[in-house]
Amino acid sequence: MSFFLLLLPSLVNSLVYPVVPGVQIMCNRVYGNYRYNTVMFGRPLQIGDTITWNGTVSTTANPAEVNHNLKFTTWGGPTLLQVPFHMRQDVPRQVSIFNNLVYNAVWFRALYGPPIFQLGQPFQVSVKLTANTFEVYSRGALVFTFPIRSKADDLRAFHFTGAATINWIEIQCANPPPGTVTRRPGRPGNGNGNGNGNGNGHGGHGGHGGHSHGSSSESCEH
Repeated sequence: MSFFLLLLPSLVNSLVYPVVPGVQIMCNRVYGNYRYNTVMFGRPLQIGDTITWNGTVSTTANPAEVNHNLKFTTWGGPTLLQVPFHMRQDVPRQVSIFNNLVYNAVWFRALYGPPIFQLGQPFQVSVKLTANTFEVYSRGALVFTFPIRSKADDLRAFHFTGAATINWIEIQCANPPPGTVTRRPGRPGNGNGNGNGNGNGHGGHGGHGGHSHGSSSESCEH
């Protein structure tokens, strides 16, 4: 059993959403609707690694419903209390919100960017970790660059929430560990995860277009 799986009992208490038992992503693709679940990485995300998720936004997403807001959150540190990258869009509003959280307590100033998700439309979004930034791609096109503003060298998990269905999640490793090969396992019969979670508050709205700065902190996960 891997080191990360041994940590699961203590990690569950630190997270908003439960860890998916027995599921890890490392240089491979997993199929299933993993909304409202925390998915562990097989090893901490490294510079050059890219995580991609593919799915479809609901036709009934409502920005007034907190649990409809589309959110992608990375978790780091031994107890998963750090959030070096968080992305949110309250579809159909045409602005994305980016932020980071330190030790489950302090949100930095929000940054605003272009829309990434559209009501009722399929999506394929990627986040690539570089030495100084998180690069956000929509179907292969770079749409936003978020500066690393807190510790990001120990990313171990992520979760995705909101009014959408996830088809699959994949990590493309820049330097796969010896003996590992990027593979795409077969599709399970019924997928995994569930879509019954609830939101946990949300931060400021009203982007300024482009890659602009917000004037207030966002506290949309805790």
